[in-house]
Amino acid sequence: MKKLSVLLLLALAMRVSAQSYPVTSINISLPAVPDANVASWGSGGAVFTITAVTQSNGARLNPALEDSKILVLIKKGGTKVCGAYTSSTAPDAGFTTVSKVWHGQNAVSLLGGDCTLPPGDYELSVQFFGYSNGKMVALSDEKIRPFTIQGDNSQMYRAPQAVLPADNLALSSDEALRPITFRWTPVTPKPATPVTYRLTIWQLMQGQTAGQAIKANQPIIIKDIDNLTQAVITNISTTSCDPPYTCGFAWNVQALNREGSPVGNNNGTSTPFSFRKGGNIILYDTQSAIILVNPANNSTIKAGQPVIFTWRPLKVRDNDAITYKLTIVEESNGQSPEQAFRTNKPFFEKDSLSSFRTNKPFFEKDTLPMLVVNYPPDAPRFKPGAKYTWHVEARDKRGQPYGSNGGKSNNSEFTVASPGVYISAFHITCVSYGVYSYSLTAQNPGNNQFNVQQLGLTSSGGTISGTTASPSVPGTIISNGSPVTFTGTFNYGGTYPAVVTANINGYQAGNTQLTSSDTEQDSIKICLCTECDKSSVSFNQVSETPAGSSGNQYNLAGNINVSGLPAVYGIELQIQSYNYTVTPASCSNGVTGIEQSGVFLRPGTTINNSAAIQMFNETVSGGSSGTNNNAAKTIKLISTVPLPSSIPINLLVGLPGPLAGLNSSCCKMSYNLCLTIKVYYDKDGCKSCTFTYCFPSFSN
Repeated sequence: MKKLSVLLLLALAMRVSAQSYPVTSINISLPAVPDANVASWGSGGAVFTITAVTQSNGARLNPALEDSKILVLIKKGGTKVCGAYTSSTAPDAGFTTVSKVWHGQNAVSLLGGDCTLPPGDYELSVQFFGYSNGKMVALSDEKIRPFTIQGDNSQMYRAPQAVLPADNLALSSDEALRPITFRWTPVTPKPATPVTYRLTIWQLMQGQTAGQAIKANQPIIIKDIDNLTQAVITNISTTSCDPPYTCGFAWNVQALNREGSPVGNNNGTSTPFSFRKGGNIILYDTQSAIILVNPANNSTIKAGQPVIFTWRPLKVRDNDAITYKLTIVEESNGQSPEQAFRTNKPFFEKDSLSSFRTNKPFFEKDTLPMLVVNYPPDAPRFKPGAKYTWHVEARDKRGQPYGSNGGKSNNSEFTVASPGVYISAFHITCVSYGVYSYSLTAQNPGNNQFNVQQLGLTSSGGTISGTTASPSVPGTIISNGSPVTFTGTFNYGGTYPAVVTANINGYQAGNTQLTSSDTEQDSIKICLCTECDKSSVSFNQVSETPAGSSGNQYNLAGNINVSGLPAVYGIELQIQSYNYTVTPASCSNGVTGIEQSGVFLRPGTTINNSAAIQMFNETVSGGSSGTNNNAAKTIKLISTVPLPSSIPINLLVGLPGPLAGLNSSCCKMSYNLCLTIKVYYDKDGCKSCTFTYCFPSFSN
C-alpha cells in the first residue's frame, strides 16, 4: 500500500511539474489588517498589489498572452462573494513586458466594484485566462491569498505566523545535520484558554511548490506543542532525498483550542514556509546521472544580476578523475531545448570545471557537495527577454562520457526578465529599541532610465511605520550602470525575530506601462540583544541560613554584580524553580500554605538595602483568606538614579519545612533554588537583560 501511495504521489508531482502556463508566477500583497471596504485597499501605506511574471519566446512575449484577461475575485469557503467579472468578461491583462504590476487603485478596480465584507475569513483569488481554439482556457494557476476581516464586537484572533526556519532558507551543511528549531509567533491577543500549536512538515517532490506539497503529500512529521511557540525536530537530517523527493521541505503551524477547533484567522494556520537542508549539499547516494539544480527548470532570472549554476555531480569510483563541461544555448523561434542544442551555436561553454581523484572511499561522511559555478563577469551578458537552455556533461580522464545518458544531464530552461529594477543589496541595522536603519541598493539593467515610484517595507511579524528614504521616493531615477543606494529608518512593533520585506517599483522612462518591481528580505531581532550579549551578571558572597524557628524560612544573601551595561536603573527577581528532598519522607507535609510555596516574604526581603520593593502579589486564590500580600514569586526595585555595580541582596524565602516541633536532626531537608534575574538599563524601564542564577544546594 505504501508503494502504491508513493507511485500516486509521483504521478501527481509529474503532472504538476509538466503543466507549463504562460504566466509562471503571481504574487499578491494586501494591507496587514484589511479594511472591510475593499475600496480603501487602494490608498494608504500598504496597498493591494498584484505582480505577475510571464514566459517569453526569444525577444517577444508568449503569443498566448495576447488578449489575455485577469480575473480577480474574493471568495469565502470557495464561493465568490465579491467580484463583478467572469473569465470571459474579465479586464484585459495588457501584458507588454515579462513582468507586470497592478498597484493600489489599479488593482482594486480589477474587482469591478466596491464591496463591504462582514467579519470573517476570506480568500483573494487571481488567475489569468485567454482564448485557445475558440475556447477560454487558464493561462496560470489560481493564486489564493487568505485574509481576515476583523469585527468590532467580537474578539478576532490573529493566527500564528511562521518565523524560523525563514522562508526559502538554505541550511548549511552543519545546520542540516543538527536538530532544527522551529519558531512561530503566538496567537494574538492571548486567548483565555490554553492553545495547542500543531507543527506539520511535508517533504517536497520534484517540481512541487510548498502549497502543492501541502495539498498532495502526506506529512512526514506532525507534532503538537502546548502553549509554546517553538519545537526542536531531530530527525529531518536522516530524511532521504532520493527521487521523486527533494531536499526541500514545507512547514506551517496551526493553533487549536482544547476542543481541537482552530483559533485565529485563516483557520488558525500560518502561511507555509519552505526550506532546504544542507544549503549547497545533499545526502549522498549512488546516482549515476547529473542532476541540474540552479537555475531551476522554467525559472525566470533577473536581468543584470549574477547567475550561479549548480548541479548534483556523480558518485565516482576509486581512482576516477571526472571533469564537467557546462554548455548554454540561446533558444529562438519557439525552439525546444533539443532543437536549440542541435542547431544553435553555444552562447557560453566552459570545460574542466571540476575534477575528483580518490585512492580511498570517495567520502567518509554521508554528504556530497554540489558543484557551484559562478557565471564569469567577462562572459557574454544574458539578453533581457531571451530564453536559454543549459546542460552539463561528465568526462573521465580519457575524455570518455561518464555516467548514464552518455554522460549528459537533462536540459534545463530559464528566461531572463525584461529590463526592470532589481534590489542587489538590502541590510537592516539596529538603532534602538524598536527603531532600525536600513540600506537598499537598486539597479537598472535596461537602457532606459527607471523612475522609482514606491519603496515600502512590510513585515508579517508586526507593523512598520515612520519609514524614511534618502534619496526621496518618488523622484529618484536609476540609470543603467549607476546603482542607487537608499538609506533611511523605520519603527517596528511586533514579535521577534521577524522578517522584513522591501519592495521597490516604478516604470521605465517614457512609458508608464513598462512597470517593474522587485523584493528582498532581511531579518531583525530586538535591539537590546546586542547590549545583552556583552553584559553579564554574577552573584557572589552568597550565604544561605535558616531564618527564625519555623523551619521553613531561609535568608539568602549576597551581592549581584552587573557588567557590560552603561548603567542599571532597576532589578527584578523571580523564583524560576525549586525542589527539595526530605529524610525521612513522613517528617514533612510539604507545602501547606502560600508562605511555604517557594516565595519571597516581606518584611525581611531587600534589594540594595531598600525595603521599598514592588511585590507582585500572589493572586491565584482570587483574594480569599489564603492570600498573603506579603508573599510573591516576583519582586522588583526601580530607581531614578543608577544602581551600584554591586547590588546587595537579602532574600527571605519561604519553602516547605519539617513538621512542627521537629528540627534538622530529626527531619533533614535539602533544597535547590533557581532565580531569573532581569536588569533594566534605561530610566523608562523598557530595555532589559535577563539571566538565570541557581543557588548551591543548601540544607536546614
